[in-house]
Amino acid sequence: MKNEDLITLLKSKQEINYIGMAITPLHAAGIDASLLYLKSIGVEPHGYILVTAHPSTGKAIGRDNFSCNYPGIEFLNYEYAFSAKKNLIDQVCIKRKILNSPKADGESDIYFAWTETVSNIMYIISEAIPHKKLHLIKIDDGAGAYLSRTYLKFSLIRHDYRKLYKIPLAYLKALMYGMASRMNENAFRERDTYLDANIYHISKRNTVIEYIPNKDFICFYNKAFKAICKDTSDLYLFDGAIVINTQPLEEIGLTEGVVDYELYEQLSIILNKFDRNVVLKPHPREKNVEKYSNLGWPIYGRKGISQEVIFANVERKPICVISIYSSTLLNAYGLSGIPAISLAKIMLTKDITSALKKELQKYIKNYQNLIYFPMSFNELEKYLMSIIVNDP
Repeated sequence: MKNEDLITLLKSKQEINYIGMAITPLHAAGIDASLLYLKSIGVEPHGYILVTAHPSTGKAIGRDNFSCNYPGIEFLNYEYAFSAKKNLIDQVCIKRKILNSPKADGESDIYFAWTETVSNIMYIISEAIPHKKLHLIKIDDGAGAYLSRTYLKFSLIRHDYRKLYKIPLAYLKALMYGMASRMNENAFRERDTYLDANIYHISKRNTVIEYIPNKDFICFYNKAFKAICKDTSDLYLFDGAIVINTQPLEEIGLTEGVVDYELYEQLSIILNKFDRNVVLKPHPREKNVEKYSNLGWPIYGRKGISQEVIFANVERKPICVISIYSSTLLNAYGLSGIPAISLAKIMLTKDITSALKKELQKYIKNYQNLIYFPMSFNELEKYLMSIIVNDP
């Protein structure tokens, strides 16, 4: 289904009150959470979930990624709706139309659940059903999206825009997109038609960016993650365990060699000192999972189940989650209150690529109030000792 087909469909189905779009499993959970929220306030959802493929990585989810079971909701395969191939002038014109799309008044309500406030679908809804009052339910898009939002919100304002000729075109596009998104978000807020359904709220105190768990919506995410899992028979591995999340750094070209594996080798020496179960969950995109077999930890090989789903369904929460940098660390703490530990600062002491170094530095700077970043393995061992003592 393309944009034109969606416009035709919406015009013929005037009774709908909900549209959601999802590309990733986390989006799917956000869609489920938004539907659970609407039910909680007495809204019976009728409409469509647009299952969308990413333009560069392809389709990543299907019907099985959703837990919701509502008679009034239909799933549609939808082509990616962004204007990535448009030139800068075209994008400006599109964003201007979208900025005017939220309606202040209407005969009835329609809720749109998506990760951003600047979306072509938002404009399509307003054009196809002009008599509806449009509400935005802004669902979570993972750690990378938080970094982008804080960068645009708190960093770009320091630049001298009288010298725009020195700013690269890509930077100008990001600036334009960020400003349009912020303006649209403010418009929804002013009309009381904006719901922040992210896992975290973002705030800034002095020069420190803080992420505060969104307690008003976390319950709906956890209900969604719990409902997705139909088979919990093998989740006992995670009960009260120390969980290791690996990442596909080599596969995506951020490391050369085995620098991340060497970190896990050193980590295994420390963890062997504690009488606690350890389980390793590889990233779904990792190809060479066998390399971890020498570490002595059980490797959880079940595909198609996210860490968030696991944590929502275990009988006893894990002691902690250890990784390098990922959305899982944020969600482990935000959704389940599980201590999150990153090896990012330790990895910075190794011989790594400049690209990975920048990613780690950005991650540390933004998430220092959520995640514990030990400087060394000795420091990590002391921290593990402290949380294990408090978890008999």
